[in-house]
Amino acid sequence: MSIFSLTSLSQTTQSTKMTSTKLQFHKGQIISGKVLFIDSQNNALVQVQNQELLAKLEVPIDTARNYFFQVQGTEDKVILKVLENVTNIDSLLNVLQVPNNKKMNHFMQSMLNSQLPINKEIVQKATNWIQLTNDPQKVIQTMKQIHSANLPFSNEVFQSLFHFHHGSSLTNLLNQFQQQLKSHPDIELNQQLQLLMGNSTINDAIQTVNWKNGESVQKVLQSIMNAIGFNAEAQLATGKLPVELPLKLQLMNLLQANPQLPSSLKSIAEQLIFKITGSQLQTVNQDSFFQCTIAIPIPLPEEMIDAQFQFRGKKDKNGQLDKDFCQIVFDLAMPNIGKLITFMNVQNRIITLNIKSNYAGLEEISKDLISSLKNVLEKNDYVLSTVKFEKLTSDSMKKDMNKTLPTYNMIGNLDVKI
Repeated sequence: MSIFSLTSLSQTTQSTKMTSTKLQFHKGQIISGKVLFIDSQNNALVQVQNQELLAKLEVPIDTARNYFFQVQGTEDKVILKVLENVTNIDSLLNVLQVPNNKKMNHFMQSMLNSQLPINKEIVQKATNWIQLTNDPQKVIQTMKQIHSANLPFSNEVFQSLFHFHHGSSLTNLLNQFQQQLKSHPDIELNQQLQLLMGNSTINDAIQTVNWKNGESVQKVLQSIMNAIGFNAEAQLATGKLPVELPLKLQLMNLLQANPQLPSSLKSIAEQLIFKITGSQLQTVNQDSFFQCTIAIPIPLPEEMIDAQFQFRGKKDKNGQLDKDFCQIVFDLAMPNIGKLITFMNVQNRIITLNIKSNYAGLEEISKDLISSLKNVLEKNDYVLSTVKFEKLTSDSMKKDMNKTLPTYNMIGNLDVKI
């Protein structure tokens, strides 16, 4: 199968150093601010969100009033223009040429409260995303993740992060796609799908994995990740592609080569691509820090389960994730006990576990397993100090799993002229 020319949807958020979290302005951006003080020289102290800026007044402005400003320039200094005819959100929506209704009014207020950048292009994109998803709250959550990670407000980035956090699981999508393929036997994707679903002769490693052996589990997880294509763009860049292309590249080829693909098959293929790219977009790779979030299907002996892993920590002198200091989150949908989220914190090779589940009696049945885990960890020079069990509630799950990505902004001194 040939490779068509593609532009990578994935992006690694990188920066040479972390700096202040001060606001960063862009030309055309609209912000809301309050004039706190004006001195005799017409210098004003303006509060924008949670920051105070010193500005030079060039038009009459009252104190203790909120104004909407538009950024006119950002090169040497930020220049703000007062939007004189914009006095409330209704008039702001009219200026931005988006529907002025109750839903958009609340949405715009949420954008202002969430400190999201506002301009005509971004708001019009957000309007389309609301129509597409019919869920303004999840749109806001996704936009906050995009903004905090310094990613562009493009449709590809939005769709990828939205499908990753709010879409169907990879297992469900793969099952749906496999069913769709039965009606299209001419499409040659089955081998890689069978690998992921655990039904292929080339999948002996997965079928015979020893889930109690760390090295065995690591190998099978790496095989699944390679088969899905989390490093597909890197393989393309180096020209080191495997004989059997990863699923992501096969799906992208399929969409490119078959413009008349049935809509149901096309939709699932696109969701799979977005789901995979959503993981890639959440990689933060700096000189001293690394974070990645991966969602994969795992074919356990009982059934296929969904698993999400988040690795976060500093790097050692060799550029690898420091095994002495790191955080790992396991989000699993287990066959018999249901949803299980485990937070693993490693500090100087001392491990604490916080296990959240709704399965009654989990702590009791885990006693023997914890004892075995302690022994295994001790053999590898780790100490298991604390294991805490908690009930998994919907509120705690949202709080734990929908955290925004780290922010790495390069911002200099700010001089404002109004």
